[in-house]
Amino acid sequence: MFDAARILAVLWVILVWGTLYVAIRHWGPGIARRGVSCPETRTRAKVNVLQVEPHFGAIQARDIVACSLFGGGPVACDKKCLAQL
Repeated sequence: MFDAARILAVLWVILVWGTLYVAIRHWGPGIARRGVSCPETRTRAKVNVLQVEPHFGAIQARDIVACSLFGGGPVACDKKCLAQL
C-alpha cells in the first residue's frame, strides 16, 4: 500500500506549503500590529497598519487603521508616525 518514503514526502510537502502560507500571512500585505513612538505626544503606541504590496516583493505601510492612544475611536491625527514604518 503506502510505504514510509511516500508518507514522509507527502508530509514534507504539506509542511513546506504550510510554512509558506504562515510566512506570507504574517509578513505580507494586510493589517499588521506594530509599535511606534508617537512624534506628537512622545509616547509609545500600538498601531494597526494597512500594508500593501505596490509591486512584487515590496511591502509598504499605506495607512493607520487604529491607534492605542485613541482608544477605539478613529485616528484623528496627522499620522506622522507612518514615516517610522
